[in-house]
Amino acid sequence: MGEKAIFFSPTGGVKKVAEILCNNLFDFTLKEPEIVLKNEDVCYILAPVYYGRVPQVFIERLSKIKGNGAKAVVVAAYGNREFEDALLELKNTAEQIGFKVIAGIGAIAQHSIANTIGEGRPNKNDIEQLNIFKEKINKKTGVEIVGNYPYKEIGTMPDYPRAKENCTKCGICVENCPVGAIISPEETDREKCIGCMRCVVVCPENARKLNSAIVNAVTEKLKMICSEPKENTLYI
Repeated sequence: MGEKAIFFSPTGGVKKVAEILCNNLFDFTLKEPEIVLKNEDVCYILAPVYYGRVPQVFIERLSKIKGNGAKAVVVAAYGNREFEDALLELKNTAEQIGFKVIAGIGAIAQHSIANTIGEGRPNKNDIEQLNIFKEKINKKTGVEIVGNYPYKEIGTMPDYPRAKENCTKCGICVENCPVGAIISPEETDREKCIGCMRCVVVCPENARKLNSAIVNAVTEKLKMICSEPKENTLYI
């Protein structure tokens, strides 16, 4: 039996969860790596949660591979709010491409916009809990995942990151945008931007930012509904 992890992680939070669960990683953030799956494999499929849904670019990339009957554990990593329909969306997509979903995990990670929400997670306790979850995931015939279908509408970002005065026009943001929304350091296709914040994280000069008023508003709103740290959840 081989273990593999397929993930989409613009800001690195999902990757941290993937590394806890598996050593054999396939990063789908910028492209679709070549991956061959066998019936006896167990594959962890991990995605961040945006507005209660999975980023559609990851769904599109994921849909190009064949599960070949491999077992799958779907994982929705979210910033201490809710994962809503994302875990069910991952499960349904995985089954459509030939996986046999045996478990689902809702995992806490640091919020990609309001960084003080879920700050430092996954932490030591999360690592211990996720390892316990992994021990509990045995041979299963199926799993019931919470969520609603049809899925909720995909939300949109009220703004997108822009280059500030200290931008050196190095082009790293252009090269690292998962959806090709950044045409040049000064120009972004707002229709393509999914607000994943990868350009903010990878900028070596810390020169790309969201409007501070919007970040503060999002943070304050989340503080009201996400003040209590949530636990990781397992569905088997």
